[in-house]
Amino acid sequence: MLRTSLLVALLCGCALQAADIHVATSGNDTTGNGSIATPYATLSRAHQAASAGDKIIFRAGTYAGDFYVTKNNLTFESYPGEWARISVANNVSGVDNALYIGTAANCTVRRLELEGGYYYAIKIDTGPCLVEDCVIHGSGRDCVKIPGVDNVTIRRCEIYDSGLRDPSNAEGIDNVNGDFMLVQDCYIHDIATNGVYPKGGSIGSIIERCLIRNCGQKGISMAQSSGLQFYDTTANPEYYSCRDCIARNNIIENCEGSGIDLESALRAKVYNNTMINVAKSQQGGIRIASANKGGAAGTVKCKDCEIRNNIIVLGSASPRPMLFMGNASHEGTLTMSNNRYYKTGGTAVYWWEPTSYSLDLAGWKTTSGTDSNSTEGDPQVGANWHLNGGSPCIDQATTIAGFNDDYDGNTRSGAWDIGADETGGTALQTPPPAGTIGTGGGQAGAGTPAAPSGFTATLNGADVDLSWTDNSGNETGFRIERKVGTGSYATVTTTAADATSYTDTSAPAGATVTYRVMAVNAGGAGLPSNEDSVVTPAGGGGGSGGSGGSSGGGGGCNASPDAAFMCGILILGLITAVAPRGATD
Repeated sequence: MLRTSLLVALLCGCALQAADIHVATSGNDTTGNGSIATPYATLSRAHQAASAGDKIIFRAGTYAGDFYVTKNNLTFESYPGEWARISVANNVSGVDNALYIGTAANCTVRRLELEGGYYYAIKIDTGPCLVEDCVIHGSGRDCVKIPGVDNVTIRRCEIYDSGLRDPSNAEGIDNVNGDFMLVQDCYIHDIATNGVYPKGGSIGSIIERCLIRNCGQKGISMAQSSGLQFYDTTANPEYYSCRDCIARNNIIENCEGSGIDLESALRAKVYNNTMINVAKSQQGGIRIASANKGGAAGTVKCKDCEIRNNIIVLGSASPRPMLFMGNASHEGTLTMSNNRYYKTGGTAVYWWEPTSYSLDLAGWKTTSGTDSNSTEGDPQVGANWHLNGGSPCIDQATTIAGFNDDYDGNTRSGAWDIGADETGGTALQTPPPAGTIGTGGGQAGAGTPAAPSGFTATLNGADVDLSWTDNSGNETGFRIERKVGTGSYATVTTTAADATSYTDTSAPAGATVTYRVMAVNAGGAGLPSNEDSVVTPAGGGGGSGGSGGSSGGGGGCNASPDAAFMCGILILGLITAVAPRGATD
């Protein structure tokens, strides 16, 4: 009996081992079984055979797309050392997407080329979702579409050639009301309209360490207006186009419109970007604008925005202003400082509508009441958009909390430099050399860990007890994050590997506090868990930390139906069989 109980305990402590399902152009959907020796031929057949946690692995070749993913927690990737393409035409109505993450949560798309789509190369309808180390291009309209989906991460990708069928509304990444989008280390270029925007009330999205070039409109827009039906009026009753979004450490070059554009943005932060030859024919180097959204929203201004440590260079032929403040477009506190402005072969002008269209920098500072420590003159940026050794931008930035890296991923230390580059580190080649996916920055190869599941937050007096199921076997720890009300997530702590619980003793008092957790390793952070919230009592909290809890071993029988399948237990405690999925009696 002891032996039986021990075996039951061991089995129930282990999650079902995920399967690798192989697809090859030489495969066969009828006689194949998804093994490496006898693969399937199509994505559709592999998806039919897959269960949560499985990987669908493509051998080299081109595969038909226009596929709708419905199963949670799947990974789609190329076979190691090979490269696979999922492709459809971009001019066939009804063939809307190369790949469509439909009703499936916690999916990963890795090391694949996604091409075409009448509308989008990839559309993501359910989060969390991770897209990494992919090449995404040739779409009819947007390359990446994120409609109202939270917790999407896109990193180390090359994204280009949007709008080949319809260039009128064709972004590199189009996010409408998706919160906490993270775009990192991506090379986004040759885009019909805007490189990236988080709009429609996006909360807490971050675009960082990206190279964005050759855009028909703006490099980064935070953010254009959307139809009122797209806004979440509970989290965003004022109809801001974006809330608490950040653009930092980006290099933006050769855009017809603003390098970075702020429209109806609440607490937008624009830090340490280098913008070269932007505002060629539209807006300004940076524009701040309101929008009349009509209906219940009315006119929505920007509020409490910060613009620090940026380089903006306009070409000699540009008729546009260096900075463009729209008519009555900002309220609250506008904070600007330590920026460097330069008009090649001419004198920059600064606009403050509706009265001043020919301000110099001194006039801009007087009119705006901000932008202290900002200067004009050649920033001495080289052909690779990094600072030359004698640049006047070296050591002239202000230090900003919340990050300490630069475009290349090098650490900023001492007195910071203005712009995306911190001198003294190893510079990435820009543009990236042929064969590079993304900017060449970030760290790929380790394989980010699987998302935790079953996350709960439980009030325990003034403390909050957190628990989750560990679904990964390659994490180095778990990053616990919290946000207060509708604010942005901030890190509470990072636990050791194998942890499955933590007690937060520093939760703010008298607030709605929302938590999530994600596994991390050298490859970065995996997808976040589900969120859970508590309402803390007034007068509690305020401590200085928390306490780690028990460690786990990758999930148990209560983690999922798949995990429960592993426990072949009779009611009376007798074991009749324990077999891998797919086996028969």
